[in-house]
Amino acid sequence: MKGKLGAFLCSHIILLVTVCIAGFVLAADQDEPTYQGRNLSAWTHDLDPHTIVIVGHEPVAWKAIGHMGTNAIPTLLKWMSEPDPPEPFKTNVPPCFNTARSWRAGVALSLLGETARPAIPELTRLARMWSETNRASWDDPHRVLGCADSLAEIGPEAIPSLLSLATNAPPLTRWCAFHALQRFDKGPVAVALVPVLIRCLGDEREDVANEAASLLGEFDLPDLVVPALTNALQSSSALTRSCAVWCLAGHGENAVSAIPFLRAAMRDPDYKVRVCATNALRSMGGWQLVGEQWSRDVWVFHHGTNTCHGITPDFFTDAPSSNPQGGANGRQPSGSETNRASEAAASRRSP
Repeated sequence: MKGKLGAFLCSHIILLVTVCIAGFVLAADQDEPTYQGRNLSAWTHDLDPHTIVIVGHEPVAWKAIGHMGTNAIPTLLKWMSEPDPPEPFKTNVPPCFNTARSWRAGVALSLLGETARPAIPELTRLARMWSETNRASWDDPHRVLGCADSLAEIGPEAIPSLLSLATNAPPLTRWCAFHALQRFDKGPVAVALVPVLIRCLGDEREDVANEAASLLGEFDLPDLVVPALTNALQSSSALTRSCAVWCLAGHGENAVSAIPFLRAAMRDPDYKVRVCATNALRSMGGWQLVGEQWSRDVWVFHHGTNTCHGITPDFFTDAPSSNPQGGANGRQPSGSETNRASEAAASRRSP
């Protein structure tokens, strides 16, 4: 009798637990928005990180998430704030197609674009929180990147939040925020960003100054950017100076006004700054880097007897060595008018 009673109770307990679990799942499904009979979880599972998308031929999952609109935001933010639950792997695809729920939530918020404006405060908080609590690391930054990228996809309205994260947040969040700000490298938004980034060049934290200089190097606004980078050559930070030189070199023809300052930077106390300045002037003067050897760069001059922007081989004569081991980086590059004949056999390589 007792055995039958125990079996009866056990079976009913199992049934009760099963009903409870089913109820929780049903409640969760009811909390999620749906489209064409499928909930948000199902549609986000269809997001493929390797799909090449052609405008006008977006995947059905993209359209479904867009149709859910603001109704999807609370659930997506909840997924981004919680630890990822264990999920069965898709067995019919390579492992790289299996993505975490929080990653899919970030992609879905990015797909919403401007529609996700109500999520700005929470995305900003989450980007800061995941770094401050050490739950995000440089080895696995996808949550912070997801927050920053989602903010960028919202558009100019999210720029104040991104700037706040870029200048006043843990290092990983700062890096992700600067990375996201690259989306605004053109048009009126970029013009408005330049003064803020110029102020960042003087930041006491070198990573902020360097990221700001790198971002300025991406902006196609030479009339505003080149003077700012030129001023950064006076920074007390060697890393900031070298980054500014590198960015000026990237502006090429538009940075001719900085040539005197780059020439002065060839005598900078820091050898990395000297390397950057010397090679920047070589590039602007018509030399091309054609290869690298163990202790020297190989530069070749391609303009015959002509000079570019007034940069002559004399620029590199008697300059301090830019290589701490005494390599050839800071020495006179090839193509000099005074030694062209003797260098002909050596294909005008740097000595």
